[in-house]
Amino acid sequence: MIFRIITNRFLWLYPVLAFAPFGAIDFVLRNARASDNTSNQLYVAQLPSSSIPLLLDQAAQKAIIQDYTSSVSLLTQALNLSPSRELTSQILLNRAKIYMMLAQPSLALVDLNNIIYTPSQISELASLWLLRGSAYILIKDYPSAISALSTAQKLDSSNPMILSNRAVAYRAIGKLDLAKQDIQMAIRIQPNQINYYTLSVLLYQSKDYRSCYSLISDLLKKSSPYPALYYQRGLCSFSLGNIDLAVADMLKVLAIDQDHADALEQLGMLTARQSKADAATQYLSRSSSIRLSRGDIDGYNRVLALMRKIVRN
Repeated sequence: MIFRIITNRFLWLYPVLAFAPFGAIDFVLRNARASDNTSNQLYVAQLPSSSIPLLLDQAAQKAIIQDYTSSVSLLTQALNLSPSRELTSQILLNRAKIYMMLAQPSLALVDLNNIIYTPSQISELASLWLLRGSAYILIKDYPSAISALSTAQKLDSSNPMILSNRAVAYRAIGKLDLAKQDIQMAIRIQPNQINYYTLSVLLYQSKDYRSCYSLISDLLKKSSPYPALYYQRGLCSFSLGNIDLAVADMLKVLAIDQDHADALEQLGMLTARQSKADAATQYLSRSSSIRLSRGDIDGYNRVLALMRKIVRN
């Protein structure tokens, strides 16, 4: 008997991790490929239990409403019914993606390492190595991430997500030239805001502040307001010695996101340099409160130390 499973129900999301320069993670969700180029359906032969399609459908619905824990439980139940090898790999893939959303990359790697594809499944293998590389980045195993992403890149040289993630890994180990090379290649394939932003961060870290400032200024003329762009340009302005421009950009960040703890901290330091101690203290106090509410204890203590320094002076 042949069972038909709607792909959009089964492989409901195809998330690929894109790492923003400061550790934020942006999941790009897209429909999975169908089993062929003309159909949006996946055909699976001889399912061991008629309840598997129902479990997968329920798991998909739970994932859509971001009830990831329940989704994992349902996928695990489906695996316990001993599905076919092909179906097992697809279930493991989806559970690994959910583990990534739950910030459990080590568990994701266990599932990813148990997925079996044939050498002819080049697209699937490339995506698998990309996800492995992304998980390695999350556990800060950057050499393994670079190795995995390099394997993915050999399998699919046209995927900008592979290059942008490998750029993040190179950046983490201080190989800025290789990181810039990868992100510039990614931009040629996909000239989007996040890739340009990553390049601006790499330029800043390379102390090429003028190029960083010019790149972001040009990007802001063409794109919608994005807090991280104003924040990064503010850092470049300060490094170029223009405190007034830096303050102006940090204020633009707050106009979009009033709880941006980093921008508040920067404004505290900038206004202190302008001899505006009261304003500096207010900005830093807001930053410390936000950090404390988010459990960022290191950041909270750092901002408190800045406040004490301003008071003493």
